[in-house]
Amino acid sequence: GPFTLVIADQQLPGMDAVELYQLLRSESGSAGTRFVLGSSDNTQPQEIRSLFAEVVSKPFWTSSIHGLLGRQLFLCESGAATTPDHQNLPILADLTVLVAEDNPNNQRVIHLLLRHLGIDPVIASNGREAVDAAARQSFDLILLDIQMPVMDGLEACRLIRSQPSEKRPRIIALTANVFREDREAAAAAGMDDYLAKPITLDRIREKLAVLATPVSPPASQPSQQSEVRLLDPEILRNLAALGFETFRELMDDTIEVSRNQIGSMAEMIRTRDAAAFSDLSHKTIGGLLQFGFVELPNHIRSLRHDGRIPDPEHAEPIRKDLLELLDHSLAALADWESEHWPSDSPAAVQTGAQS
Repeated sequence: GPFTLVIADQQLPGMDAVELYQLLRSESGSAGTRFVLGSSDNTQPQEIRSLFAEVVSKPFWTSSIHGLLGRQLFLCESGAATTPDHQNLPILADLTVLVAEDNPNNQRVIHLLLRHLGIDPVIASNGREAVDAAARQSFDLILLDIQMPVMDGLEACRLIRSQPSEKRPRIIALTANVFREDREAAAAAGMDDYLAKPITLDRIREKLAVLATPVSPPASQPSQQSEVRLLDPEILRNLAALGFETFRELMDDTIEVSRNQIGSMAEMIRTRDAAAFSDLSHKTIGGLLQFGFVELPNHIRSLRHDGRIPDPEHAEPIRKDLLELLDHSLAALADWESEHWPSDSPAAVQTGAQS
């Protein structure tokens, strides 16, 4: 030392962050050192929080570290610490966000994307849980999936709007459909905006920009992706940013779930269960879109005609067609992985083996 900035984990072997703070603060030349506490929770008593310039939630993300450095190391010419230039620092970490989504994989992706922006959201698995959460806590933003079990997003929005609240939360619909009637239904229920699936980092950042203080984050650059066929490279790049192990785990899960859903949809066609087919196909489309699949969800969408489903005798050919398209998509995914992961990463070959 002396150090300009010390970031200390709350729980350290042999000496915790408070003891470390007290020891380093007693060293000569530490008057200008700024201490930051890294913690997996926010339950510290005020007397501990007051020792540190900031308490940062873990796990750390690139964006949260970038914001932290901007806030704590913004130096004037004399070298003395001063207040960050808030005209250049988008502040998102203070936002309280509720996400209602019934698909576990989609839940995890949205949660990781928000954490990438420094936000630790509350997660609900259906509309009723979302309504209960909104009654317990005031949120800046609520993301509601339209189609959920127990209670759908439209009904949940109406009930949340009817609750007394200190502030009016901004409510955004999450939907795999972008039809005018869906947007009109969302607006009629009291929603402020909609976010079409698949959810990407740029899209969610754009929606958060309305609430960011004191200024909005920089506008995202237009995508330069080439013509999309089986897969959407932009979605894959967003997922790849979460790391190979997470990418592979999420992709394996959604592939397994999608295979099972395709079999279930074929059975619903056989039994002429139009309502169940509509619900499951919508869920399947949303899950596939979130993970970068394009042609497969489009093909499933084409099976629904004005609420009607194909004739029962077409169930088996449809099942085979969908599984074949899934296999083609996985082959394209294997090619994409081999191009975008280091050669020593256990990438696309595993995909082909597991499919």
